[in-house]
Parts: sequence; structure tokens; C-alpha cells
Amino acid sequence: MAAARGARRSQACLPAAAREGRVEAARAAGRLFPAAASGDALRGGRGRALASAGRRRPVGAAAAGRVQPLRRVPPQAAGRARVQPPLDAHENARGAARGHRSRGDALRRLAGGRGGVQLTPRREGFLLAGCVALFLLLAGVRAWDHTHPYYDDVGFLDLANQVHDLGGPFALVKGLYAGTWTEDNRNPLYVGVLSLVAGRDHGFHTRGRILTIFIGVLALLAWWRTVRRHAGPGPALVLAAFLAASETFVEYSGRESAEPLLVLLWAGAVSTIILGLERPFYWLAAGCLAGLAQLDKGSGIFLVFCFAVALLLWRGPRALRDPWAWGMGLAFLAAASPLLVRNLRVFGSPLHHWNNRLVWIDRLPDYAEIYAPGAFDRLPHG
Repeated sequence: MAAARGARRSQACLPAAAREGRVEAARAAGRLFPAAASGDALRGGRGRALASAGRRRPVGAAAAGRVQPLRRVPPQAAGRARVQPPLDAHENARGAARGHRSRGDALRRLAGGRGGVQLTPRREGFLLAGCVALFLLLAGVRAWDHTHPYYDDVGFLDLANQVHDLGGPFALVKGLYAGTWTEDNRNPLYVGVLSLVAGRDHGFHTRGRILTIFIGVLALLAWWRTVRRHAGPGPALVLAAFLAASETFVEYSGRESAEPLLVLLWAGAVSTIILGLERPFYWLAAGCLAGLAQLDKGSGIFLVFCFAVALLLWRGPRALRDPWAWGMGLAFLAAASPLLVRNLRVFGSPLHHWNNRLVWIDRLPDYAEIYAPGAFDRLPHG
């Protein structure tokens, strides 16, 4: 009799829907129901304490990844709808437990627990530092192998010395607007940056390689930051690792070349383009960065072209009425104006480049005649 009174008191502390096993009780997925008290606890008169403790426990109190106990509901309650299908009782189950689900079926795991190694900020910092160290090691070894400048290295070093003699990057900008700087093979931005460490001494080649490696580190970090902001820390570290071990990126970072600076500017432009999808004024900054990329290398204009095509495909004709999109184009023209104005004044086309003459070559002899005039006449015949 005492056990029965204890059981009735424990059931009285529960909501009516839960006592009767109705479907409404099962719909409360976010509630925590106490596990059914054992027979010993009921006989000891502790049923009310268990029920009240379970009722006072706040929703979501169970930690992520922990096992949450649920109240075992009878499969059929006084003619009401069955909440759970009946299970065959275990052969050793007591009579009072027949028709109840086992405790294993009454447990569920809360969402939020994830396996594997968690990427904490400390671990992320160590992994990023490892990527930077790997890049510095590979680029340093490659720079050590380039003991003497060759091919484009010689051209960049010579042009940087010319800019240094003119008075530095600001004098270069004046020369571009005035049309007195007529170099049309290598774009002026990297030349101006390289002129900051220029000098007519043997150490200039070493300083130029160190400067380019430093720009490569900035480019790696810029792309890591861009991907982390828009895709998360995991993909950002994957990109940083691949970029640090990239043969092409390491090769161009270990010598005087404009490509690492181009990669750095592209990272900033891509990041601001994506940010502009929610705050369009960022597209002005993207246009400026794309213009600087054009000053560094002729392929910088493809940023604006790809942006325009993507926006038209996404928004259709409405994109033509977006003032911020037009603002990006104007910002590109403003940032790249020194080179565009020089090309228009001196060569008659704002997009002029020395390599343009090689685009429409039809026959290989035309290309050979540029570098070795009359070479085919000197070859033996017969």
C-alpha cells in the first residue's frame, strides 16, 4: 500500500498528458522528462523527490554530447493513442516492467557532440604557423638556388634602379601620367615597390628576393584570412597548406617577380567582392584593389570582367541599375589610371601591352622572327 501511494504521488507531480501517455507529451521534444523511478525508490517514498527534481531541471541543461534520460511511456494508456509500439518483454523482466521499453531505447544523444580532434584557436594558430614556416623554408631554399638574376629578374632589377634614380614610386606615377615612362612589357606597380630596396650593388638581388618572399607570406595570410572569413577555419588551413607547398607559388616568390603581389591583391579583391553581396559599398574597395592588380600585371582586369559576368548571370538586367556595381568599375579605372592614361597617350590604347603583338600570331615563323631574325635562312637545307 505504501509503495502504491508513493507511485500515485510521483505521477501526480507530472502533467496530465505525460501521465496518460498521450501524443501531446511526445511532441514536447525539448522537455526533459525524468526517468521512471525504480521500485526500490518508490517503496522508499522518494518518488516525489525524483519527479520534482526532474521538473525543476531547465530545458537544455544536458551538455552537448551527453546522454539525456527520457521518461518511459507505456505503449498503451487507458484507450488513448499509443505513443510507442509495444516491445516484447525480456524473459527476465518483472511483471511491473512488462510493456515498457527498455532503458536503452529511452535514451537519446543530444546534438552538438562531434568526433575527431577539435580545431581550437590554439591549434589553428600552430597549424597556420606551420604553413608559414613551410613556405619560408621552401621559398628560402629556392631563393638560395637563384644566386644570379636571369630572364625577368634582370629586367625587374634594372627597371627598379631606373625608378630609384628618378626619385622613387611617386616620380614613377608622375612619369606615367606624363607619358615619359614608356616601359610596356612589365607593369609598374611591382617595379615601384622593388625600387624601395634598389641600389647598384650586389646586395640588391638579395634584398629583392627577401622582399618578394615577404610579399608571398602576406599573400598566403591574405588568402587564409579570406577563406576563413567566408568558409571557416578548416578550409582556410587546407588552402594555406596547399599554397605553402605550391611549386609555382614558391618558385615565383623566391625570385624577383610580380606574381606574389598579384596574388595578394586578388585575395583582397575577392574578399571585398563577397562582402559586398551584403554591404555593396565594399565593391568600391574591390574596384580599387582590382585596379592595383592591373597596375601590377595585365591579368588584373579579369577581376572586373568576372565580377560583371557573374552579377549579370545572378541578377539579370537589374544588375545594370546597381550604382555600386558601376562604382566598382569607376574605382578600377581610378586606381589603374596611371597605366591606362600612359598607354592611351603613348600607344593609343588603354589596354596596350608589349605581349599584345603575340596574341594574333598565325604562324610559328612569325614568333621566331621576333627573337631570331633571319634564323630560318641560316639553317642548313637538304
